[in-house]
Amino acid sequence: QLIAIGNVLCIRGYWDPPADISKYAMINWFKSQMEQAGLNNLSSALYFPNFSDTQLGNILPQGILSVLAQPIVSNPDPANGESRAEGVVLLASNANYAYSEKDMVWIRTVANKFRLA
Repeated sequence: QLIAIGNVLCIRGYWDPPADISKYAMINWFKSQMEQAGLNNLSSALYFPNFSDTQLGNILPQGILSVLAQPIVSNPDPANGESRAEGVVLLASNANYAYSEKDMVWIRTVANKFRLA
C-alpha cells in the first residue's frame, strides 16, 4: 500500500525505489514517478487487473499483477461542482484480479476518510 497526500507519503509493504536515493529524497522521487504515470490528478479510480505497464513499473516491485489507484478527492466546490485530487491510495498485488467490486468500495470509503478539511 502507498498513500500519498500532499507532501506526506505512507508506504506499507515492499516497494522498490532506487538504492541510491536517501530516505529524505524518496518523497520527491515517488511524487515525480506518480506524476509521470499520471496518478497525481485522478478524478476516479483506475484498476489494472492484469498489470503489465512499464510506466508504473518504476514505482512498483517486480511481480505485480494487479494495481488499483484510488484518488483522494476533495469535496466538490459548490459553486462549480468541480473536485480536485488531494492524493492517491495505490494498492498493488501479485495476484491477477486481486480487487473485487466490494473491495473497491471499501478502499474508496477509506480514501474518503483522508480528505483534507
